[in-house]
Amino acid sequence: TGLANRQHWEWTVERELERAARGEGGAAMLMVDIDDFKDVNDRYGHILGDEVLTTVAHALRDSVRAGDVAGRYAGDEFALVMPGADEATARQVAECCRRKVASLRFPGAPALRCTVSIGLAVTSGRGVDAKHWINQADEAMYRSKRGGRNRVSVHAVPVHGSSAAILPLPLPRRAG
Repeated sequence: TGLANRQHWEWTVERELERAARGEGGAAMLMVDIDDFKDVNDRYGHILGDEVLTTVAHALRDSVRAGDVAGRYAGDEFALVMPGADEATARQVAECCRRKVASLRFPGAPALRCTVSIGLAVTSGRGVDAKHWINQADEAMYRSKRGGRNRVSVHAVPVHGSSAAILPLPLPRRAG
């Protein structure tokens, strides 16, 4: 896919948590899953499925900021670490990724439309380990899937001991 492998991506997660814990700014994580990817392989075959993976990977890489690290997490799931990003910045990048993937076209399958479900989690690095942060972003991504796919959901930080909520972002309205 041309993205960081999982080992490099996990090393980046640890490095960013350490940096954030030293008080050098927070970070955001996006977990991105291609919607209905099994159907792509079943309907169009694995060769086109591989093309979809590579094309989506390039769209994600082209949507992130310099210094962000995009990697292939597993199967049809990608993960991005965004050093120094706050929630607003991460939402903008996530929406850019979502729109860019939705606009992709595949010459070998003109009817194919690809979308992604994205989960976003922000951390200050204090009191959060890598597994917990990844789980937060992953839970938010699954919320996007349950909410109808092709959307971004944010893992909300609990306030004063309340339980965490996962908040979906509204889909943009279509003109016309």
